[in-house]
Amino acid sequence: MTEQTATQGKSTSVKASSAGGRWFSIISTVLIVLLSVELVILVVENRRYEEMLVQSGVLRRDDALKPGERLGDIVIRTLEGKDGQLSFSGQDDRYLLFVLSTSCPHCLANLPKWADINRRVAPSGRYVVGLSVQGTGETTQYIQDNGVSFYTVTTPDSAFLDRYRIPGVPATLLVSTGGIVQNVWVGELTDDQVAEVVNQAL
Repeated sequence: MTEQTATQGKSTSVKASSAGGRWFSIISTVLIVLLSVELVILVVENRRYEEMLVQSGVLRRDDALKPGERLGDIVIRTLEGKDGQLSFSGQDDRYLLFVLSTSCPHCLANLPKWADINRRVAPSGRYVVGLSVQGTGETTQYIQDNGVSFYTVTTPDSAFLDRYRIPGVPATLLVSTGGIVQNVWVGELTDDQVAEVVNQAL
């Protein structure tokens, strides 16, 4: 082997090593970027999953609204698009609130129970109000599709559940004059709970 041939061999080896190093660096960078993106996606999905569990009533809030606490006036919007407030200023009155989401399967399953409560409680003069956390269009369609019999409004407050510390939907709230919370039932109601709601509301 001549000196020139040896030199060319070393040069080729160095170039190959350099090229291999560059490819390794590129591949490593791409993998890091992909892993970072995947991590971000997992974090976002985890947050969405937690929100879904809270809304479905599976995951409870530590600071959830409790009996004896006061519920402030609620900003509402009728299905005709008129804004107003749901206040608890009547004398010796009791209010039943059915908090629902049109996309919640547990709320859909709970509709017959709420309808039964409304049928048994409304004739006594108690206020029974369905409160949807979705917009008027979605809520109107939901009511028509599922034959909802109780009076229903929506809330334009996108942070309603957090603001009023309602742990999830479906939620059934019994509130007395002055906004004093008498009881809170979260999730689908059992037959025993339906009887409990009716007895406490009357």
